[in-house]
Amino acid sequence: MTGRTTIALDTGSDGAITVDVRSHPAARRLTLRVDPSGPHVRLTVPPGVSLAEARRFVRERADWVMDQLATAGPRRRLEPQALLPFRGTDHR
Repeated sequence: MTGRTTIALDTGSDGAITVDVRSHPAARRLTLRVDPSGPHVRLTVPPGVSLAEARRFVRERADWVMDQLATAGPRRRLEPQALLPFRGTDHR
């Protein structure tokens, strides 16, 4: 696999989550990340990893992805005078 593609992770009754898959020349292992501020999931793969292997890797970790998304907080808009969380405390 080269470049970028997406994988649909079936979550059962909740529908599907889109996983962005990127091949990176410096990657040495498959790395799955979930953005804590929103439902963004990314898989980085080293060169030579097939799309089938990437799909299998995501499927095997579907429970972990769902747990991470369930604990993710809501995305906050950055506006003037907005409170921003930093190390457990809100700041302006």
